[in-house]
Parts: sequence; C-alpha cells; structure tokens
Amino acid sequence: MDPEAAQIVFTSGLPVTMVGLDATNQAVVYPPVLERIGGIGSRVSKMVVDSMLAYGAAYKALGDWEGPVLHDPCAVAYVIDPSVLKVKKAWVDVETARGLTYGRTVCDYSETAGKPANAQVAVGIDHKKLWDLLIYALEQY
Repeated sequence: MDPEAAQIVFTSGLPVTMVGLDATNQAVVYPPVLERIGGIGSRVSKMVVDSMLAYGAAYKALGDWEGPVLHDPCAVAYVIDPSVLKVKKAWVDVETARGLTYGRTVCDYSETAGKPANAQVAVGIDHKKLWDLLIYALEQY
C-alpha cells in the first residue's frame, strides 16, 4: 500500500526476498488441506477451518477460485524454512508514478534492463512443505 516505501526497500542494498502474489496465489487451501487441519481437533484448528471456509466463500464469490489463498503464511514459512519457496534472483523496481500501474512491481530476471539483481523473488511453492509446516504449527496449540 506504499509503493514509495517499497522502492526504498528494493534500492536499500539490504538483502530482500519478495513473496508476491505470483507465488502466494499458488497456496490454495484445497479440501484435503482443510481435512488435515480439521483432523487436529483443537479449538485453534477448528477456528482455522471455519475461517478458511468463510474466506473461501468470499474467494468463490469473486470469481474462478477453487478455495481460499494464504498469502502472509507463505512469507512466514519462508523465514522458518527457505526451501518452502522457490526463488529467483531479479532486479525489482516499483512503479511510483501516479497512474494505472502505480504500485506495480516489475521483475527483471535476465538483466534485460542492465541492472543487477537487488532481490530474490518467490516464483513457486513446495506445497507439501508449506502445508506440513503450517499443520505442525497448528498441532502445537
């Protein structure tokens, strides 16, 4: 929600890993995952299932989604176990000019723009690892 701040981060020289919608939209909570979570049998797991069912209904109302998608847990999972996400080095820029593409990130994986990579960008998910990690965390409560 703050493209100017994102641009500062990407140009800071600090190590950055971007976990954007291209990756997180792959983290669909399909019924077998909900069954595994529900099988834990705790109050927390029941709350998660209920939340995912409500969230899923909202996604279905928006269009062609087969279930809810988890975004933030993908980034958290990467911090815990980087092998959960497949990442590629890229030069990332953020559109800060007000207009139709304001806030969009542009990822150049092949140095076409002549600029060196300034981030790692998540491009894929190891679904088994993601769900196993999430379910393990839920089993602790």
